[in-house]
Amino acid sequence: MKTLLQSFMGSFLVTLFFFSSCSKSSSSGGGSTTPTDSINADVYVVGYETIAGVAVAKLWKNGVGTNLTDGKRTAGATGISIIGSDIYISIIEYSGNIPVAKLWKNGQLYNLGNGVQYSWATGISEGVVVGARNDAATGRTTAGYWSGDGVFTQISNPAFQNAYANGIHIKRVNNVLKTSVCGDIDVSNSLASKNTFFWGGQNSNPTLSTLGLVNENSFGKACFINDNGFTYIAGRQNVPTLWFEGVPSMKLSDSLGNANGLFVVGYTNIYAVGYEINNRKFIGKLWKGDTRGSIQSVTITNTQYNGNLNAIKVVDGNEFIAGEEADASGFYFAKYWKNGKAVALGGSNSSAVAIWVVKK
Repeated sequence: MKTLLQSFMGSFLVTLFFFSSCSKSSSSGGGSTTPTDSINADVYVVGYETIAGVAVAKLWKNGVGTNLTDGKRTAGATGISIIGSDIYISIIEYSGNIPVAKLWKNGQLYNLGNGVQYSWATGISEGVVVGARNDAATGRTTAGYWSGDGVFTQISNPAFQNAYANGIHIKRVNNVLKTSVCGDIDVSNSLASKNTFFWGGQNSNPTLSTLGLVNENSFGKACFINDNGFTYIAGRQNVPTLWFEGVPSMKLSDSLGNANGLFVVGYTNIYAVGYEINNRKFIGKLWKGDTRGSIQSVTITNTQYNGNLNAIKVVDGNEFIAGEEADASGFYFAKYWKNGKAVALGGSNSSAVAIWVVKK
């Protein structure tokens, strides 16, 4: 299954003991979980819905949909961030054949890209939009992010390789505001393979470092800063994979697939979502547990049809997951799952890409 976001992006969207001691287990049968606490909350989901043959960026609040774009051009929402009463949503909208990064805030849509060079808005954190844009001087793609004033901060060097930023997380830890970005970067101009990168770190001058193996395609899709200020990265290195800053990777699965979304509680309790390919079907999966102990694999989507999970929020032990699930006809439908129970959102050919939860 290929979501619109993946189409937008082309072929791309502490110790050794820390990972090597971790084991994996599996469960199925609907993928329901039993949180310790129930919760009364507003659930915001963004993505896209195909209306009259055109993909329209969409916001669903508690299942009620709002169009964020006018339906004249292909568009999709890729991330959401809520600060107080302000709602920030990252969007990609096409102008002809050129993708343009945009920010939707409280009903207003703002251009981040210039509409001349390609630009992609792939996620958002604390109102800061992450993505990539083509560099006019070199013609290559550079990873970076747009701050609240619309200024693009470049974190890769387009003089050498193409790079695409896919995930961002901004968090205050011990009165220090930390920013982490992940994505993928070309191994070299002469090789087609890509390598996961992480931009951030523990010093005051963030740096870009590669995490994947050079001889294997790898992609960083989502990142999350834990309560100790260190960053986890979820993505793919042939199989769904988890990284922890400079520590060697940990496989979340032995099957082909991808980890698309990530949430961390405390220091080491991770929740990652994505898909595995089993018997030629995409199966939506949740991987969760303590990285110092056991990681459990939970099947969330119906195994009869294709399914994919894109994002997760955990609030008071309750798991909220955004994704899409196909029916027997092959059309896929935006949904979110609360503790394993599906809630339908969009019509046919729709996708739920990101999720936010506000306790009432």
